[in-house]
Amino acid sequence: MKKKYVLMIAAGLCMAFLIGCGKKSDESIVKKKSADNVKSYESMEDDRKDTEDDGKGTEEKEDDPLRKLLGAPEHYTNHASYQDGELVVDTDADIILPEVSSINTYAVSAKKFNQEMVDTVSNAFLENANIYSTRTYVDPYGTVSSENGAVLPDIHAVNEERFRFGGVAEAADGNYDIDIEYVAPPETAFNLYRHKKDLVTDSQEYKNWRDASSLLDVEENGEIRLTEDDVKEFLDVSVEDAQKVAEEKVEKLGWGLELYGWEYAVFHRSGGEVKRDNVSDAGYLFHFTRKQDGIPVTYTESYGGSVEDMESTWDPWSYERCDVIVGGDGIQMVKILCPYDVGDIQTENVKLMDFESIIKIYEQMMEVSNTDALKYVKNRTYHIRRITLGYSRVYDPKADDDAGLLVPVWDFFGGYDSESDSEEIKNNGEYSNRSFMTINAIDGTIINRELGY
Repeated sequence: MKKKYVLMIAAGLCMAFLIGCGKKSDESIVKKKSADNVKSYESMEDDRKDTEDDGKGTEEKEDDPLRKLLGAPEHYTNHASYQDGELVVDTDADIILPEVSSINTYAVSAKKFNQEMVDTVSNAFLENANIYSTRTYVDPYGTVSSENGAVLPDIHAVNEERFRFGGVAEAADGNYDIDIEYVAPPETAFNLYRHKKDLVTDSQEYKNWRDASSLLDVEENGEIRLTEDDVKEFLDVSVEDAQKVAEEKVEKLGWGLELYGWEYAVFHRSGGEVKRDNVSDAGYLFHFTRKQDGIPVTYTESYGGSVEDMESTWDPWSYERCDVIVGGDGIQMVKILCPYDVGDIQTENVKLMDFESIIKIYEQMMEVSNTDALKYVKNRTYHIRRITLGYSRVYDPKADDDAGLLVPVWDFFGGYDSESDSEEIKNNGEYSNRSFMTINAIDGTIINRELGY
């Protein structure tokens, strides 16, 4: 699991959090990251107490109080050009805030991997199914199964500290491949894939489900990869009915996860770029995250759990993730990664930076963090279409690799147009779940989404 999601961080991204490089460093308005920053988080309760002592407090409720507190508009527009027009940041974004009046920070830790966790996931998504180990299951794409007993995966049969199970589940609605991994703690992964016997006759053929947010209306060298109409040709269930199926399954986990949003997903059978001619099925991909006090953990396409370099000895910790794909014949794929346990409040009603200060950091750092990118492309234009305030988990892998904080962050979602000698890409960001900048809403530090801190 650790190796699967470890990514090398590009130099351009490194500049977003290693403040102090080049001439821009002396002018930077971004705080340098430090463990002391977390300790110094201030509470608005202190300010409120001072106000009450002055006799100026008020108990009147306001509409959209957080937006008023932060001075955040409902929409923000700005067009900035840098490097003689080679780098452009086009911001035309709705600003999405939780409907709350205050935000707390919470301690969070990796949920303990044990038999209870394995049974909970198995029972939620494979209730009454016969489950076989891959080693004892014959021809998973045929009809012959092992005569050996079908039981839930038993972590006590192996070393509980390092566990891997690969198997096949025979359920009433079809057969599924199962993959459970706990081989690089605290990384935990549950993967479930429906057999596509009508589409895949060769078990060795490459096939996979893929989210469509980075494909829809994206133009590469003058050719559109995929359109919404292309996807809809393969759909034979409504999003409402599919959502009901997904929510019923996730509710059985009992982990307090709620639907964050959905997008299209496509099933393709090629190792190359996903395009209309290698898509053979489609479904709805539902993203579930947890909410604390009405504030959701923001979903992004980043998994986290990367390391700064391949020589690192730190144990990375990916974000909690619960994704479910539903098609016309039911569940198609389930991916559950690194579930959390949420602990006590660390700072109540934490003091947040105003929106104007956050925007100044964003606009400065979009220039700084993309300077090196222009060494490899002729030009790049970012289209930021959504700005969201929500929770993200941050941690310090040097101190503790399975405990951290839920803190409020600003994410800036969109796509980009880019031109190099070999390709030209155009993506207006309309469907994107990619955040190009994540800013700690408390102290303004830049969070690298791939690293998780």
